[in-house]
Amino acid sequence: MTLLELAMVSFTGGLISLDRTAAFQVMISRPIVAAPLVGLMLGDPLTGLKVGLLLELLWIGYLPVGASVPPDETVVSIAATAVSVWLLRSFGAADTDMGAIVFVLIFLMPAAIAVKRIDSFIRKMNIAATRLADDASENLDIKALEKACMSGL
Repeated sequence: MTLLELAMVSFTGGLISLDRTAAFQVMISRPIVAAPLVGLMLGDPLTGLKVGLLLELLWIGYLPVGASVPPDETVVSIAATAVSVWLLRSFGAADTDMGAIVFVLIFLMPAAIAVKRIDSFIRKMNIAATRLADDASENLDIKALEKACMSGL
């Protein structure tokens, strides 16, 4: 995987991850959509579809609704697709070889829990930003209100 491909996957993954709760929310962050998009970017949409299907089946019941913070399937689907495409390219495995994809998924599953904990921390920080926004709106301080609102992203 080239440095340019890595940068493209990272940037696209960041934008897709915003879709979970921070912005947009048009469901492109679900694995069935995110993984094939990353696979398409890397020239292997079939591997992305396989990763997306497996992860979607595992996490179809987990949605970030309300105060619920489920494991972050978006990060795993993006990373697993990129690593799977890299492995299949590097070792010349056949496209039908699911062993490499399953290995990558098992290896990256703990990342979903780690990102869940980070997401919980960020939500707590957003509560503090909400309080700052309340104070700024009471004092009619537009600049502080803008800063508090944008700090959530």
